[in-house]
Amino acid sequence: MPYDGHMDIWIGGHSAAELLRLSRRGRWPRLHASRDRAVDYADVMFSQAWREAVKELDGYLEIGTKKPLIVYVPDKGRRIRTACVDCRVCSTMLPKDSFLLAELASSGSSVRIASPELSFAQMAEQLTQRLMAFDLERPVALAMLVAYGMELCGSYARDPMDPYGGDCDFRLDAVTSPERLRAWLGKARHLKGLALARAAAKRVLAGSASPEESAHAMLLGFPSNLGGINVGVPLLNDQLVLSKRDMELLERPSLRPDLYFPRFRLVIEHYGARWHEGVSRMVEDVMRIQCYSALGIRVFPTTARDLATADAYESFLRKLAYGIGVDHGLALRDRFLSHVNDPRVRDLRSDIISALSTGRHACW
Repeated sequence: MPYDGHMDIWIGGHSAAELLRLSRRGRWPRLHASRDRAVDYADVMFSQAWREAVKELDGYLEIGTKKPLIVYVPDKGRRIRTACVDCRVCSTMLPKDSFLLAELASSGSSVRIASPELSFAQMAEQLTQRLMAFDLERPVALAMLVAYGMELCGSYARDPMDPYGGDCDFRLDAVTSPERLRAWLGKARHLKGLALARAAAKRVLAGSASPEESAHAMLLGFPSNLGGINVGVPLLNDQLVLSKRDMELLERPSLRPDLYFPRFRLVIEHYGARWHEGVSRMVEDVMRIQCYSALGIRVFPTTARDLATADAYESFLRKLAYGIGVDHGLALRDRFLSHVNDPRVRDLRSDIISALSTGRHACW
């Protein structure tokens, strides 16, 4: 049953995204279903409602003049002027599952926050505003939005307070899926940035386990006009189908590559320091490579260093293109190298890598 909330306050933008990330850590706030489809009028005076919300959320969010609480109201008449609250209007009837109730530990009260689907759409709105102001190119905006979608549909969450500098949380449950995201956006109407949101949602994949895996999926899978080299759509942490003979040979029941491109029988394995350190982990990594080799699958290991700079990633891509060429012919190698070496595509890819690694242009 949906949780019965207490405070008539609707939170969105970066504030809702931070609460979503906090909840995924398995701590407070706890999220519950909500039947709300529109921002409604408060039962109490709004001036009282937002003051209560700021007080209740003090232990969860950094609220101040530099980072105000994002609050939505149903019309302009309800907007307030205060340094610690950024009041925005949302008068549209939204699709089902647009809001969640975030139950707070301190008192058991709750606030309404944007659901993962609405949060995705709100990021698209902000990025669209920057596009209209010519602050960034559309492929960069698309990549930033796809990256956020893959976080929501993946098993990791960025640091709520420092998304691009702090540590991620891993091995989490996804809070939505690409199918749910696309279905919600298909029903949404009269939202700014909807065109960008729908375009990005088509490229969001499920199953990513880290920001690095998401970046590889985009930069390898996107077409060249979006900064990629068009290797294809990878399967992310998806279990390979093994025959009984394969399982006996490999002495294991399954394999889950980080990224797998079935057409080229190509695996990209990202070796993050947290999960791949120590002798036992190193032995396991070697055994996995042996298993892939036994199945005729080429493995390309990668680390965070490959994504640290645009030059480092260009070097990685060239080696990858030559490796594919060895397995599948020089024509295919040259096709991928043409995307790698094209100055326009390379500059675009550099901007995307910079945005993804530093958080430049990030909304949250």
